[in-house]
Amino acid sequence: MKKEETRSLFNSQDGKINVLLLFSILLIFAFMMLAVNAVITITLVAPVDGSINGSSARQVNFSFTPIWNGDNDDSGNCSVWTNITGTWAEAAVNSSNNSVINNTVSTINATFDRDMGNFSWAIGCTNKSNGVFNFSVNRTLSMDSGAPAVIADTPKGLIQNNLHLNITGYTHVTANFSDNGSLAAVYYVLNSLNGGLGTNETVSALSRNMSLFAGSYNASIPLDFNSSFRGPGIHSIYFCANDTFARQTCRGPFDFVVSGVNISQMETLFSALPNVNPDGGASTFNFGGLNITYGNGTEITADSFFNPLGGNFTFIFNITGGPSIYIVGGRLNENNLSAAGKTNFSREITPEVRQATGTGYRSNLSWFDIASFIPSEVSYEFGIIAMPGIFSKKLYCNGTSVSNPNCFTVNRCNATAFNIFNSTRVIPPNSACWLDSGTTGIFWDVAGVSNLSNSGTTYMFVDHFSGPVGGNDFGGPDNITFSAPTDFLNVSTAGERTITFSVFDTNSTGINLTRNGTINVTIFLGGSNLSFFNYTNQSNINRLTCTTADIVSPQNTTAVSCNLSFNFAYNGTYTINVSASDTSNNTNFGNNATRITVDNIKPVISYFNITNSSTFNASGGDFANTTELGSVDPAAVPAGGGSWAQGNRTLWAVANWTDNLTRPVNAILQFYNVSKNDWVTINTTNVTPSATSVGGWTNISFAVPTGHNDFEGRNITFRLVVNDSVQNLENSSNRTITINDTTKPTITVTINDLVHLNGTNTSDTTPKIIWNVTENNRLRNISVRIDGSSSIPCNKYTLFEEADDLTKSNRNGSITVSSTEACPDYTKRKPARLDFQQHD
Repeated sequence: MKKEETRSLFNSQDGKINVLLLFSILLIFAFMMLAVNAVITITLVAPVDGSINGSSARQVNFSFTPIWNGDNDDSGNCSVWTNITGTWAEAAVNSSNNSVINNTVSTINATFDRDMGNFSWAIGCTNKSNGVFNFSVNRTLSMDSGAPAVIADTPKGLIQNNLHLNITGYTHVTANFSDNGSLAAVYYVLNSLNGGLGTNETVSALSRNMSLFAGSYNASIPLDFNSSFRGPGIHSIYFCANDTFARQTCRGPFDFVVSGVNISQMETLFSALPNVNPDGGASTFNFGGLNITYGNGTEITADSFFNPLGGNFTFIFNITGGPSIYIVGGRLNENNLSAAGKTNFSREITPEVRQATGTGYRSNLSWFDIASFIPSEVSYEFGIIAMPGIFSKKLYCNGTSVSNPNCFTVNRCNATAFNIFNSTRVIPPNSACWLDSGTTGIFWDVAGVSNLSNSGTTYMFVDHFSGPVGGNDFGGPDNITFSAPTDFLNVSTAGERTITFSVFDTNSTGINLTRNGTINVTIFLGGSNLSFFNYTNQSNINRLTCTTADIVSPQNTTAVSCNLSFNFAYNGTYTINVSASDTSNNTNFGNNATRITVDNIKPVISYFNITNSSTFNASGGDFANTTELGSVDPAAVPAGGGSWAQGNRTLWAVANWTDNLTRPVNAILQFYNVSKNDWVTINTTNVTPSATSVGGWTNISFAVPTGHNDFEGRNITFRLVVNDSVQNLENSSNRTITINDTTKPTITVTINDLVHLNGTNTSDTTPKIIWNVTENNRLRNISVRIDGSSSIPCNKYTLFEEADDLTKSNRNGSITVSSTEACPDYTKRKPARLDFQQHD
């Protein structure tokens, strides 16, 4: 039997090639090769893998480079694909505005409607000619268009809403933060007051970052007794986050209350503090430390969280070489404890403290500025200041500083044993009382052991602080006030005057007006003791009379009024000094005086002359480049320097003045008016310098006026008048100078008693010509000429000469023009010209 042949895929059963199948296979292969040649390669450019887009518009520019291998078509359709919805879907396609070009960086813009966090994206492209489609590789992108979200956890409210955090130990603050992938920093900001009403802590200089723990961010606030943000009291906090796009979100303020402090830290801080004088003065002693106990004296465990609301406490401040201060029964409000920052002490005896104690007292001050440690509104039962020394006078001061102490005397306490339960019955309200050392049984010591055993110590029990003052009387009265005369009084008349003064001793042992010699007055003239007056209890014996309004206890009165009549008979300066003794026989010598000067002596002139210059030699004598114009002898004028002249010429009157008791003040320049027979003031000036026993200069200018006046060609006599501060006047000697006449005579002409105007017409053939000449000096001649005529018979020309002594008598004269045959009437034929001439 014949074996059947094995046939190939392309052979038919009859052995022929299956042409149709072969052609189909070749055609498929050709298309496959065509498809292989048209493969699209897509290279992604931007955004980079894992990036975050923070555009608030949620717009993203996707950039890529497509390459169609083996295809002549340059372009195609591309689109952005994402898995935002959970499955791959087309998000944006290219358009005419962002076409896709072969082998070129192309961009497709896509806008998203929400933040998606992390998602994947790719670019898919299709060839236009054959529809071949291909994807790029995948990249991830995060869409974050908003700032981080913050939710507070602890604390999460305000004081008034009762949602604040009470910190009574070491605790954390927590908050939740969320963001779409761009969270960069999580931190908190502290504010000094509740509700964010204070100042914010500067975060840039501190580490206030929060840590992620169990799904929430938390931080432990490092408490600090001296901090305005982390110390005891009410504060607030903001929780903040930044993303990588520098967008910040802060939530708050949220309030919290620090209800205490580390007890050891507080004691250590105060132990290390230097003594600070609250008024800026030098420190006189050192602060030895602070110890805080419970009200019964029991110590508080070291490093424990000290909650001031937990009971009554006693704060004990020790001063090296100085006082000890106790704040007894303290119940401190945590809202106010935050003000504690430093403790100020002072032992500075300011003028105000000395005045309050009494200038006659030797004072010892122990000032404790409690308000700088605990504000005054903080509750405590009372305070104790153990002040070294035993004093005859004890004062309590509750002012604001040692410059404003508000001190007043206090009494001994009305009990020797008391504590926080009965202190209000022992210490007067808003005041204090005192006990000396050695008193047994006191305040918080439940065992009954005396705490007043330090010998030589005064204990001041105070309702409030600031401090006590103790003093012993070692001085006299502190103040004497003169009512009359006022200090440095200057008068020009001698005579009887009343001296009135008051003596005060308000803070010492007082003045004893029942004892003679308590008050004394000494009057000096210059450096010599002129008179002495001693107070006696019988006013008719002595002219010094003293009285007091205190008729009940005149032996220790605080205020005395005195008066004394005294004749100030001589010129000179008197010093009135008062001394007074208090009841302790302490005398205040020479610290209270008033002065009076009697001066009826005129100032003295050491130099005076009239010069031609505004500058002069202040040392007196001849002046450089200066002519002395004046002379004491009018007949000798001009003296040395020649005469002066009217108009645009200024002369100066120079003088030097002295006064040995008061001082020269100002000077007056005068000239003697002959017509009025009196002196006339023409200028004034001040004396410079104006001082006692110092030569002062004056230089008064005077511009000689033009015109017909008292200075027109005259020998003018000048003088100066100076006054001192009490109006004593002195005249200088006279100085006479010649004033040259620079003013022409003035002529007034009238015709027939009418004022002549040039061009006047008259019908009178014999007009009367009248003239008046104004000139203060003699005239040499007067000539009258009509139309240039020299005809004396016709009165066409008239001449009066000084030699004929007719000039003076015809200063005011007239002529009548003749009109006869011998003297033709020229006025009817032509205008006449009238000429006057005169010479002074």
